[in-house]
Amino acid sequence: MSSEQQTLKDAEKTETVYLSNYRRAETHFTMNQYVSKAGSFGKFVHQPNLQEIKSKDQYQVVRMNRDTLYSSGIFDLTAPLKITVPPTQGFYLSLEILDEEQYVLGVIYPDETRETNVDVVWSESNAADNKQQTAFVSPTRYIFTIIRTLTNPNDQNDLERARTLQQSVRCDQSAIGEFKIPNWDSKSLTKCRQAISSLLEC
Repeated sequence: MSSEQQTLKDAEKTETVYLSNYRRAETHFTMNQYVSKAGSFGKFVHQPNLQEIKSKDQYQVVRMNRDTLYSSGIFDLTAPLKITVPPTQGFYLSLEILDEEQYVLGVIYPDETRETNVDVVWSESNAADNKQQTAFVSPTRYIFTIIRTLTNPNDQNDLERARTLQQSVRCDQSAIGEFKIPNWDSKSLTKCRQAISSLLEC
């Protein structure tokens, strides 16, 4: 068997989803949606606000709010990540960081008057050492980041100011790495998802 044939065979292998690994499989499914549909890998992608959405394919957030601008980014922490948020100047802006197990590493509310720097690194051995608000250690290689910027959707000037702030958030890495996740079996993932959802009906 040639190396190319072996590569194709390996790509066809799927990993079964059980309740024990469901969290990671579901997180990877969501991450992959953002990467493949929105192009959110290694950078922040700013989504249209609710009034500007023309197609259901543009929905990346379930039940979007009219007064919120959403940004998302999936990052590979094989290289340390630095996120820089400019002064918010009175706007509400939050930055949420989640790992592959759906654990929220932290939520940052940047300063109104000065620049805020957030550092995120990957270390399985020091995962619990999140003592500083602007320095976080992830136990997993990939993180999912969400920025929410509040605005007045009925005020075009306010909306444009919020957009300027939203698009001024920077991310810096020496290398963005690659997005490489297991080929999760879709049937067993759906089965686990339905089983968990059925518990909510009890």
